[in-house]
Amino acid sequence: MIRSLVLAAITWGPMLLAAGCARPPLTGPAGQHTATSVTDKPSGRDLADGNWAACREFVFRVNAYFSQHPTEAPCPLTDARRRLLREETDLSAAQIAELERPTLDLPDAYYLENCLLFRDAARSLIRPGASVRKQAEAACSWVARHVRLVEHQVTPCPPAWVLRRGWGTAVERAVVCLALWEQLGLEGCLLRAASQRDSFGLPRLWGVGVRDGSEVWLLDVATGRAVPGPAGAEAASLRLAHRGEVAPPAGLSAEDFRQSDVVIHHAALAYAPRVHAVQALLSADLTVRLAVDLEATLARWRQLVPSAEVWKHDPRRPPNLWEFLPPGAGGHDRSNRQAEAERALVPWNRVPAVVRQLPPGELSDRLRYVFAQPFLALSLETGQPRDLMLRGRLDEAVAALVRLREELHRQREQAARIPNLEETVAQWCAAAQAAYQERARLSAAPTPATATAAWETVQMRLAELARASQPVEVFLRAAVAEPLAARATYLLAVAKHEQALAAQHRHGPGDPAVRAAWQAALSWWTTYLEDYPDSPAAADARHWREQALQAVERFP
Repeated sequence: MIRSLVLAAITWGPMLLAAGCARPPLTGPAGQHTATSVTDKPSGRDLADGNWAACREFVFRVNAYFSQHPTEAPCPLTDARRRLLREETDLSAAQIAELERPTLDLPDAYYLENCLLFRDAARSLIRPGASVRKQAEAACSWVARHVRLVEHQVTPCPPAWVLRRGWGTAVERAVVCLALWEQLGLEGCLLRAASQRDSFGLPRLWGVGVRDGSEVWLLDVATGRAVPGPAGAEAASLRLAHRGEVAPPAGLSAEDFRQSDVVIHHAALAYAPRVHAVQALLSADLTVRLAVDLEATLARWRQLVPSAEVWKHDPRRPPNLWEFLPPGAGGHDRSNRQAEAERALVPWNRVPAVVRQLPPGELSDRLRYVFAQPFLALSLETGQPRDLMLRGRLDEAVAALVRLREELHRQREQAARIPNLEETVAQWCAAAQAAYQERARLSAAPTPATATAAWETVQMRLAELARASQPVEVFLRAAVAEPLAARATYLLAVAKHEQALAAQHRHGPGDPAVRAAWQAALSWWTTYLEDYPDSPAAADARHWREQALQAVERFP
């Protein structure tokens, strides 16, 4: 799923611009695509891997199938449903028209891929026989482990992006929780304080609630746990909170807790008729939830909470996919939202100064790619350890993370074995600086000398430097190794923690295999804290290490 990079030529980190996805656009309702037959009815079996290539191919086949079977093609919105969207959401007329478009495009493929990611995560969390509240709490705790709380001011991202990235605000974490609950067949909401304001000056979104018959159980996204109930009850419900019979979570006043509002949120594409049509195609052989009946959903919530409303007019809300993706990926965004999200994955402050000071150009662009690509791959690429973890393929993820750590160690050793590497890199960068300055001087001449011998000479010099850049790339990969190893070690500890929880569920807390699994998790959390005590994730690591330690101490 990794995006190809268009490395801009102005400044270092801030100008790493992603062209969005390098995936080519769909060729149209039928196109000239011949990789598979379009005569057969699309099947959920085509999406077994849930990866981008399968989703894009599936969307193409659906378009072709609908064009050949118009009776199964999506119908336009009825006047009543169009009016409902106008009245209950903040979708503009143009956005409602986007939902009504009958042909699927790249944002729909992204949406399908995202839903399948959450579906795979949900499958690893299913606990047969567990109550709605217990299942919801297990999922909320899973989100707390996989999305660190980091309050930031960057543009909010769609929930799948937040999940892959591994950190987000409390609001982003809450939206990830709702998306995961959706795939578990649970109906969730956001909980909004009546008057307390956050750093945006907006009503604080403090938690999530899950509907369970006539109750709405309350969960605190900061802790990933259910809000404690009154004496004799394990958890708090919205009904008890409104009566003032439950103590509020930390940081929330009793009055705000008592008057908490219910806010409903779904991805806008869930309302699109074409997505409902795809859901009907998939329902026979693939359990993934794509479509939402807004009218029925509102009716169910308002039976319990008459003031329930759809989340709208809020800059904290994640953008619709067509608002997040650039035109090259089928979206409408021209403000580089996706590029900004990708830039945030790369620790540009760890680029060695001698390389960071290179002027823009083809050489520095190549080096920026060398530095950025491993971080982007780890977070975004299908089949990488992060992706495997999120899909519940923990054994594969652990093995891949161990290999990654070994490879990063090898990269550091390779750099250490090269004599005078830093001096070689400094000389190369000085030569590149001089060549760029000379080319800039020639370009700025009153009569640009782009066809002269001097111009050809400087171009040849830049080409020679490109061929001689291997030591610089080795130097950069060594610089990548430490921050990437920190991320890999943290993910390895999370994966071991997940394995311990799974073993405890499978065998029961008294089994020796469970103790061994918790000891492994404890060992990796300890390793992370010893190796990276000052990292931004250290506080989270200490919290999970304490949980692992408590689990180990429960054994004799």
